[in-house]
Amino acid sequence: DYYKIFRKIREDKHLSQTQVAGKMVSRQSVAAFESNKATPKFENMEHLLRQMDMTFAEFQYICDYYQPNERMKIMMRLQDLTSLMTREQIEDLVIQCRRYLKTSDDVPIFRRMQLLQLYMHDEDKVVNNKLLAEQIWKELQSYEEWYLGDLTLLMGILPYISIESVFTLTDQILATLKRYEFYVNVKEARFTILSNLAVTFLYNGYREKSLELIKLALKTAQLTHRSDYLGFCWVYFGILQKDCKLVEKGLTLLELADESISFQKCCQEIALFFPEALEDDFISQKIQKVESQFRTENEHLRT
Repeated sequence: DYYKIFRKIREDKHLSQTQVAGKMVSRQSVAAFESNKATPKFENMEHLLRQMDMTFAEFQYICDYYQPNERMKIMMRLQDLTSLMTREQIEDLVIQCRRYLKTSDDVPIFRRMQLLQLYMHDEDKVVNNKLLAEQIWKELQSYEEWYLGDLTLLMGILPYISIESVFTLTDQILATLKRYEFYVNVKEARFTILSNLAVTFLYNGYREKSLELIKLALKTAQLTHRSDYLGFCWVYFGILQKDCKLVEKGLTLLELADESISFQKCCQEIALFFPEALEDDFISQKIQKVESQFRTENEHLRT
């Protein structure tokens, strides 16, 4: 019911049909849209929304707020997807996707459901996972340009791509992100992409390349003002520069943000790539304190 919501917004702002129509659209066209007798062309709809000081993205969000649909719920959960999600959370999201796809043809949801199945890392499906990743990778390679949705798919199959290929495509990924530099909704996606690349290079022994990408991720994290993003970046900075103070800073931010899963993940990577930091009294005590709290919380939840 886009027409009803459009009319409500216009009336909330005390604008007449003539005012939002301006010189580009007739008042009769606005009236026909608001009575569900006609649908504006793209450029006309853009004009009408601009007259109400609104973007397409905001208008769609408001429409979904008033009448949330299954697709939007799935896409919102997918946007929050990280490598720190539990297997149970992923399985639940896969079930939600399958239920939705039974009644809807939706290529983006289907492709992301395939990625979710990759994230589950079933040992008996390693071969199938590799074949699926290769299929997605082959398709992405054929595109003339990449867009944000394509980069999301690419991040999901990174573990299945050779590090040589990752090196080759990193410049293309950065060029794509540059195109979206002023896109208002890009910060979280940009951080996820850059941090995933940084982790991939670190695990493959390319510390300098990882540091270069973490610096870019940190700039994005500072724009989002998210403690979990900032904490992650400072921990990685500390690992890559062998600096305990930076690791302490990152762990403190994650602790303050109550990001216990992120905290544990970072601790695993400190142990792998900067074990000397575990000998630092402050870091050692902080890890023991947070792990103790995490165990207590889990026991409380089980009880």
